[in-house]
Amino acid sequence: MMMEERLLEDVLSVHLRRELVNSLNTNDKWNRIIDGLRTYRIPVFLNVDRMNDMMARGMNPANWVLEELFDRMCSFDEFCVMLREFDLLEELTLLTPAEPMVIEVQPGNGEDVRIENGEVLQLTCIASGLPRPTYQWYRDNRLIPGQTSSLLSIPSFTEELRGVYYCVVKQEIRGHIATRNSIEVTVDRLSKRPILLSNLPRIRSVLRGQTLLLTVQAEGYPEPRYEWYRSPPRSEDAVNDCFMPNIVLDNETSNALEVKNIGSQDEGVYRCRVYNEAGETFSIKCNLSIFDRPPDYIASAKIALLIGNEDYRDRELQGLHAPSNDVATLAEILEDLGFHVIALQNLTYSEMSNAFKWFCRILPENAYAFFYFAGHGFSKLASKFMMPVDCPKDEIRLNDCLCDEQLTQILSQGNPLQLLVMLFDCCLIESRDLSIGRTEFEHDLGNCNIVLGTATRNHQNAYESNKDANGLFVNQLKSHLAEEVPVIEVLRANQREFREKQQQPTIFFSGADNCSLTDPVKDNPQLQEKLRSELNFQSYEQEIYFSKTNEHFKIHVSKHKNCFLNSIDLRFPDDFAYNFTVEVNPSDVKLKVRQRVVTVYNIQKVKSSLFVTVSINGLRRADDGFVAGPHDIYQFTVDCPIITKGQLWHQNNVESH
Repeated sequence: MMMEERLLEDVLSVHLRRELVNSLNTNDKWNRIIDGLRTYRIPVFLNVDRMNDMMARGMNPANWVLEELFDRMCSFDEFCVMLREFDLLEELTLLTPAEPMVIEVQPGNGEDVRIENGEVLQLTCIASGLPRPTYQWYRDNRLIPGQTSSLLSIPSFTEELRGVYYCVVKQEIRGHIATRNSIEVTVDRLSKRPILLSNLPRIRSVLRGQTLLLTVQAEGYPEPRYEWYRSPPRSEDAVNDCFMPNIVLDNETSNALEVKNIGSQDEGVYRCRVYNEAGETFSIKCNLSIFDRPPDYIASAKIALLIGNEDYRDRELQGLHAPSNDVATLAEILEDLGFHVIALQNLTYSEMSNAFKWFCRILPENAYAFFYFAGHGFSKLASKFMMPVDCPKDEIRLNDCLCDEQLTQILSQGNPLQLLVMLFDCCLIESRDLSIGRTEFEHDLGNCNIVLGTATRNHQNAYESNKDANGLFVNQLKSHLAEEVPVIEVLRANQREFREKQQQPTIFFSGADNCSLTDPVKDNPQLQEKLRSELNFQSYEQEIYFSKTNEHFKIHVSKHKNCFLNSIDLRFPDDFAYNFTVEVNPSDVKLKVRQRVVTVYNIQKVKSSLFVTVSINGLRRADDGFVAGPHDIYQFTVDCPIITKGQLWHQNNVESH
């Protein structure tokens, strides 16, 4: 005998019906029943007229829905199925016995999660049961505010959010609270195989008894580890150097390899393996050769002046992006070759002129001097003109810009040089501006070996690409600059391999047949120390303190792009969670903020000390956004940036505009 199905109307007592109606009217949950029935093509209409009629009879929407179900002979069991399917578990709890909770979906499906920075982190924990279970998510045993649903969602993952996540699920039945913990899931940044940011030179020559220093820079996650190899010099009979034995250098596990008192036993091919759990990568091979006697030329010092102008005041000249990147690329290579580098960006006419004079002033006798300019330029009657950032686009006068002959005239007034290399990475379209006539600059560099290279021929433009950080000229030159060949051959190789028909580099030289940028420097500790004190800016940690929270932080102060002497980066630590602003004095300098890095530009305009004020403005970053925090300030001084020694701001002896 089959039991007769119970009708909903017969089961609901007056008290139970009142509770059910009150619950369904909360947040208009009765609408879910109407919408749900429509999915089964069971139309239930509640228009304005019916709503007004219902209200006039003292009914409410939930009561009306129940009356509709009574009229349609809805059974009690059918109604319970509806409530479960339409996620009305609170209402179902009024009608059926309690069901102990069961966690049915575990976070990460039971496996640890790896995610890249900036991606959305989502973890799911789903529990069934009546009454409806509640959720609270935790990271490293600390409650995560606001994460109280079955889905944990963090819109932008960062390394600070790494940790062990789990969800605590609770259910209250007749005053008794049951608690279940989900499994724990470790969330970490996605492993990333190391990539090399800087590589080894293909050739390195060292005088016997001196020190070999090789460095690579890499990034990856977890933090890359390093292993250095050396293989013996390749013999003339060797067919394939793949089979040459690699000797692991013991205890060499940093990104820098230093071999002191170099001798024949150290000669060979060096290579660095960079690895982490995600994979490995190898540097290019560096062939080390050892000189038993000095080469034809030994420099007293090697000094480079590199200028990149891109932040032009004239709107029509704006839009360059490569000059500062080109300077940074060349600075890194030249420093590896033993050059002291003066790297500057965005200089005015007077600042460029003073930079030339500073460069000349610090060059000792028999030095190797290297000059590079990237930015806007033009040619006029065979002279190559460099445009400062305050140069106008039209109606240019002679004292609005500087030319190659001015530089050589200034250098001719200083100490005699062994080698002068000048590279002009700018357009050389002939200027039609009649206000610039023939330049008359007398100069005599004596027996100096001179090499002059241009990125393009006269009457041609020089180009940069949106796809590459470097301009076309440096993008090709950087693969040859460190080669142990005469600098003339470096530029010839660059010229031969240049593929752009609309831009063809040129070379002019006098002497310099055997001068190489890899030539050694005469051992003169006193001179080298003087140059280091004059030019080097060492990175350091600046401590800041906020008294209202009694917190100490360290800001890393360093040269911008690791090279510029007139721009510095203030890098705030990863655990600095405050919304902050930075102000500097004097106001001539400029600021640019990128996340936790503040770059201070135009430090050449500072005449004494640079004052920095860090303000926290009442907001502190939390896992789910910003929360209220304190207001506080801290001031500190960047004492006498190294660039002030050049006094580029000085106006004496510089023609006014």
